[in-house]
Amino acid sequence: MTLGANLERNRLTQRARRVRAVIAALRRQTGGGRATAHASDRHIRQAIAEFEAELTTIDARLSDLATGATPAQRRSDLPRDWTTT
Repeated sequence: MTLGANLERNRLTQRARRVRAVIAALRRQTGGGRATAHASDRHIRQAIAEFEAELTTIDARLSDLATGATPAQRRSDLPRDWTTT
């Protein structure tokens, strides 16, 4: 594995850890998933869904790195704000 791939893997692993922590905190905020009538809970559940989608993308890229795929092959799947050139 190249130095660049190692750095990307480390960065994505840290990002995945942070996203998982945010998802857990948001789930606690909504009462662990129980149905409530609060409008804010709907927005929190939407945020959870968006973070879970991001986590799926991160996990896919980490899987690609483990199998030796090049960053250019999946670069378009990653949000622009946390990719490097």
